[in-house]
Amino acid sequence: MVHYIARTALFATFFMLAKFNLYALEYPFTATVSGKGSPVILIPGYTCGGAVWDSTVAELRTLHQCHVLNIRGFGGVAPAAKDFSLRDVKDGIKAYIKDNKLKNVIVAGHSMGGFLAMWTGAEMKKPELAGVIVVDAVPFISLIGDSTAVEHAIDTASARKMEELMKAQTYEMRKFYGKPMASYYCLDSTYHPLIAEWSAVSDPHTSASLIMEMAATDLRDEIAAIEVPVLVLCAWEPGYNVPMESIRSAWSKQYAAVKNLQFHMVPGSRHFIMYDAPETFYRELNTFMAQTVPGKK
Repeated sequence: MVHYIARTALFATFFMLAKFNLYALEYPFTATVSGKGSPVILIPGYTCGGAVWDSTVAELRTLHQCHVLNIRGFGGVAPAAKDFSLRDVKDGIKAYIKDNKLKNVIVAGHSMGGFLAMWTGAEMKKPELAGVIVVDAVPFISLIGDSTAVEHAIDTASARKMEELMKAQTYEMRKFYGKPMASYYCLDSTYHPLIAEWSAVSDPHTSASLIMEMAATDLRDEIAAIEVPVLVLCAWEPGYNVPMESIRSAWSKQYAAVKNLQFHMVPGSRHFIMYDAPETFYRELNTFMAQTVPGKK
C-alpha cells in the first residue's frame, strides 16, 4: 500500500512537471493579466517588453481584461530554452486563447506584434475572436524598402551574421546605438532611454532570427481570411520626409485583401503611436472596441 501511494505520488509529480514544461514550450511568451471585462491580448513589438503597453492597460483596464504578452528573449525577458519562430508565437497565442477559454478577444499588436496579431486573426474565427488591432505594421515589411520584394526563404546566413555582430557588442554599445534608433521611431524623448534599454537587453539570437523570419514572410494573401473587423493605425509626421498620402497609398495596398478594414493615419506620431499621440490612440482603440465587442455598443 505504501509503495502504491509512493508510486502514485511520483506519477502525479511527474505529470505536473511534464505539464509545466509542456506549457513552457507551448508559449514562447509570458503573460500578465489585469483588469476586468472583455479580453484583449496586447503583443509588444520587436525587442520591446510588454511594458510598452503600460499606459494602454491603464486606459483599458476598467472595461477590459488585459493580457499583456512578453515575448521570450525580448526586453530583458529570459530567452526560451529552445529555438522558436514567429509562427510558434502565433500558434502559442491561438493556444493561449483556447487554453484559457477566452471569447470575443481583441488581439492587438504593435510593430512585430501587429504582424502577429493579423496572422493570428487570419487563423481564428468567432466566437473566440472579435477583432484585430494593428499598430504601425504591415503584412509584408520587405515591401517598404523594396517594391519588388517577394516572399522568400529565411536568410539564415544573414541571421547568424546579425547575431554575431550583436553578440560582439557590449551592453553599453547596444544602448548607445539604440538611442538614435529610439529617436527615429519615437518623437517623445522621455521614452528614448526605455526603448534603447529594451533593445540593449534583448537576446541577440531571438532578435536576429525573428526579424529575418518577418522579412521573409508575406501575409498579404493570408489576411484575406480574417473575418472579424480590423483596425490599422499608421503613423506619420513631417520628419519622415515622405508625403502622408504616399504612405497611406502604399500601406492601404498591402491591406487590400482585408474585407472589414478600418484604416486610419495618425498624424504627429512616429512608430510608437501610443507614446507620441496617446489621445488619438486611445480614442481610436476605445471606439473600435466599443463597435466590435458584443455588448459594448
